[in-house]
Amino acid sequence: MRRLVVIVQPDQVNGYRLAGLEALAVDDPDLAAAIITPWLEKGEEILLAMGESVYQLLSQNLADRIHASSHMLLVTIPDGPIRQSENRGQQRIFDAIRHATGVQIRFKGEIDGKKS
Repeated sequence: MRRLVVIVQPDQVNGYRLAGLEALAVDDPDLAAAIITPWLEKGEEILLAMGESVYQLLSQNLADRIHASSHMLLVTIPDGPIRQSENRGQQRIFDAIRHATGVQIRFKGEIDGKKS
């Protein structure tokens, strides 16, 4: 991948920008499509990190195009409120890393990806 782009809700974008990342604020599906579609059409090599709430805005057609692309890799970022215990929040992050990498990574204190 030649480029990392983060797409999140407007209230989260400044944190990513302060971390030095290219971050875009999106809160409507048409804007998301207008940003992502040209990248897909040009075959730009992008690692696209997208907040779950923004990903949910995408049309099924656009989501399918992203997943089918050999040039774009999608990673979703959990961004909703965590209403359960801190351990569940940690588990969400572990699951997101596993999903993004496609590898069943074992973290400290786990056996076969499950809390011991």
